[in-house]
Amino acid sequence: MVTSNSIQVTTPYQIPSFQLNVSLMLGLWSRTMIAIKATIRYCRDSYRDFIMKMRIMMRNPHISISRKCRITGKDAYQKIKIGEGSIIGDFTFVTVSEDQNCSQKVPSMLEIGESTYVGELNNLRAAGGTIKIGNNCCISQQVTLVASNHSIKKGMNITGQPWDVSKHSIYIGNDVWIGANVVVLPGVTIHDGAVIGAGTIVNKDVPENAVVVGNPMKLIKYRR
Repeated sequence: MVTSNSIQVTTPYQIPSFQLNVSLMLGLWSRTMIAIKATIRYCRDSYRDFIMKMRIMMRNPHISISRKCRITGKDAYQKIKIGEGSIIGDFTFVTVSEDQNCSQKVPSMLEIGESTYVGELNNLRAAGGTIKIGNNCCISQQVTLVASNHSIKKGMNITGQPWDVSKHSIYIGNDVWIGANVVVLPGVTIHDGAVIGAGTIVNKDVPENAVVVGNPMKLIKYRR
C-alpha cells in the first residue's frame, strides 16, 4: 500500500529497446564498412607493392628488397636500377616520380650500385631528380635523400608549386658510409670514400675520403 506520505520516485526516460537496437546496428554497420574499406585499400596497395618489387627484381637479379619496404611512383620499376648483391631493408620508403606541375622536366631515376646496403627506415625520394649511389656503400637507418625541393614563390600554395629545377639530384660515390639520421639535400655530390657522421645535414659537396659531421656540416678529418 502506498500512503500519501510516500516519496514518489520518477525514473529517467528510457529509450525504447527497438530504437536502441537500431542505433547499435547502424553504428556497427558503419564501423564494419570503414574496416572493410580499409582492408580493401590495404590489400590493393600491398598487391601493387608486391608486383612493383617483383618487376624490379626481375630486371635487377641477385638483389634483396625487404617485403616491408615501400616503393611508389608510376612505372617506377622502369626507373630503378640496382646492382648485384645490394640490399634494401625494412620500412624504407622509395619514390621515383615526375613532377606534373613543372614544364621543365627533369629525369627522375634511382640507381644503386653493387654490394650496397640500404638499411631500415630510410627515405629515398628520387622525385624531380636522380639519386645515384655507388658500389659498396652503407646507408644506415633513418637517412633521407631528397633529389629536389618545392619552389617557394610567394602567393602560391607550397603543395601546388613545381619542384625547384635550379638545384636537383644527389650523387654518392663508391665506398661511402652515411650514418643514421643524416639528411642529404638536392644538388649534393658525395665523393668516393666519404664518411658522413650521424645527424649531419649535407647541403654541399663532400670531398673524397672526407669525414664530416654536424649541422652546419664541417670537415673534421680525412680517412687514412
